[in-house]
Amino acid sequence: MLGQLELFPEMQAAEKPRRESATAKSQPRGRREISDRLMLMVLLEPTPAQLSARIARSHDVDRRMGARMVRPDKLHVSLWMLRQIWGLPDGAAFPEEWVQRGREIGDHVRAGPFFATFDNAVSFANSRSDKPYVLLGDSSGVEGFRSIHRDIARAVASGLDIAPPPFTPHVTLSYGLERPSIGVAPVSWLVRDFALVHSLVGRGVYRILQRWRLEEGGAVRVLDGMVRS
Repeated sequence: MLGQLELFPEMQAAEKPRRESATAKSQPRGRREISDRLMLMVLLEPTPAQLSARIARSHDVDRRMGARMVRPDKLHVSLWMLRQIWGLPDGAAFPEEWVQRGREIGDHVRAGPFFATFDNAVSFANSRSDKPYVLLGDSSGVEGFRSIHRDIARAVASGLDIAPPPFTPHVTLSYGLERPSIGVAPVSWLVRDFALVHSLVGRGVYRILQRWRLEEGGAVRVLDGMVRS
C-alpha cells in the first residue's frame, strides 16, 4: 500500500500526483506521514564525524536540553532529495525504478575529489518546527558540494530549462533546540565519494544502495548494498 508524495521534491516542491490510486485515496489525509526517502548525500568519514559530534556535545546540545542528536555515523551533507514516499511496509525495499533512476543521476556527476571545511554552527531556519542545528562553511569551503549539486540538477532537469534550486551545504548535528550562531574549530576532510541512500525515516536506518568515487572526469560506481543502523 504505497502512496507517492513527491517527485524530485528539490525541483518540484510538494508536487503531488495528479491521479491517486484507490488505495492512496483511502488513507486518511491527517495520518499521512513520510516513511521513506531516497537521497543522494555525502556521508562524513569517521574523523570529521567524531569532530562534529564533539562540537554538538560541547555546546550542550544534548537530550537533557530537549535536543535530538544525530549519531556520528549518520552525519551527512544532503545533495538531493530524489523521492519521498509514505506507506512503504517496514523493511521493504525502495521501488526499484527510482533506485535505478538515482543511479543514473549519480553517474552524471563530473566533480572530482575536494577538501570541505565547516567552521560555523547555527540554528537553521526552515518551514518546519524541528529546529535543526547545523554546521555551515564559507563559499570556498563548500564549493565542491555545490559543484556536485549542479551536476545532479542538470541530470534531473534532463535538458529542460529549469534553474537549479537553492542549495546550502550543511551538516545537521541535532534537532529541537535553537542556538545562536557561533564560530567553531574547523571540521575539514577530503571528500572522496557520495552515496545513494534509502533513509527509513524515524527508524535510524540508512541503506546505502550505491556509492560513487569522485574522480577527475566523472564519478565511478564502487559499492552498493550497505546498511547503517
